[in-house]
Parts: sequence; structure tokens; C-alpha cells
Amino acid sequence: MKNIISYCFLFFLGIGLNSISPQSINDNLEKVKRLIKSKDYNYAIVVLDNIIKEDINNDEATALLANVYTYFNKYKEAEKFYKLSLKSNKNNLDSILGLGTIYFFQKKYSEAETILIKISNQKAFINFRSYFIG
Repeated sequence: MKNIISYCFLFFLGIGLNSISPQSINDNLEKVKRLIKSKDYNYAIVVLDNIIKEDINNDEATALLANVYTYFNKYKEAEKFYKLSLKSNKNNLDSILGLGTIYFFQKKYSEAETILIKISNQKAFINFRSYFIG
């Protein structure tokens, strides 16, 4: 019962985020990052859902939502939002890596390998790899 009340509260709280401005979207993305860092994933989902309702092409919001779903082992939902993020920005490295990660977690090794090959050719990944590997 406590969970139902919490979700209802979060739902109605989220309704107040409708018609948010671009600056407000950025503020809410920063808020989501703080929520995720403090492990308040359920409220982060509510805020992200509202951001995505306002701006379906916001690749950062869809990638963050996919990350949260990955944390909950909801790989089908995570995959959906990683792909939506990549539809908006095909070079979103977080989404590419996230997609590869969930494929690996699901033992879809050929799909994970395809993703790794794809990112190994990207300049951002090459810079990332050289920074950490040397």
C-alpha cells in the first residue's frame, strides 16, 4: 500500500511539470542527475517521463531513462529508450555503450560485439580509450 501511495504522489507531482521551457528542461535534467546519484530512481523516472513528453528527441533524457531501466534490469525498456536516444543522436556514446551493456547482460554476445565494433571506430571512443589506456 505504501508503494502505491508513493507512486500516486510521484505521478501527481510529475503532472506539475507539463509545459516546461527549454531552460526548465535543463534544470530538470540536472535534478534527475542528482536524483540518480542519491538513488531516488522512482522520482527520476517521473521527471524523465515528463521531460520526454515535452521533448521526445531529447537524447540525454532518453539515455538517462534507459540507464535507470538498466539499473532495474528492465532491459526491454532500456533498449527501447537507448534506441530512441540514438534515433535523436546517433553518436550518443552513453547510449551506444548502454545498448552494448544490456546486450551483454542478456548474453546477446553477437549484438554486444556489433556495438563494440561500431564504437571502436568513433573518434569520441578512441579519445576515451586512449585517455584511460594510454
